[in-house]
Amino acid sequence: MTEAELIARLERDFADQSGEVVAANYTDSIADAERETGWVLPQTSDFKVTWLINRSSRHLLYKLAIAAARKFRAEGYHLDQRFAQYFKMLNGMDDDFVEAVDNNPAEFAGVDAYKMFGHRIDAGFSYDPYGQDTTYTDDNVVIVHPID
Repeated sequence: MTEAELIARLERDFADQSGEVVAANYTDSIADAERETGWVLPQTSDFKVTWLINRSSRHLLYKLAIAAARKFRAEGYHLDQRFAQYFKMLNGMDDDFVEAVDNNPAEFAGVDAYKMFGHRIDAGFSYDPYGQDTTYTDDNVVIVHPID
């Protein structure tokens, strides 16, 4: 998906709010989503495209919520329900994103799963020049990086 395709998608998704959204809001929302996820467009991974759409929509909703905040009517003594609904949606979208990051760390870290672990376990044994086994410490713990 390219940036132009994502803008077209967001325009379709937010067609009902088209009078409240300017063209710069779409590009700003996409830029915010790219910074947040660490990914850039164009993108071919279905997982990444899905979350770029989701996070771009979230940032666009935030811009709409800010606009709705100005429309608070104090003389009527009631809050704008649309403003409250936007923030319910934003909180739900943020929760979904945190869950996705937790459940798919390899996708968001940009590394292969086998590179995400901090220790290497060698397959063999280690011996000193005199033929003595140096694989274990005196406490019978395997040395992570044995001396060859």
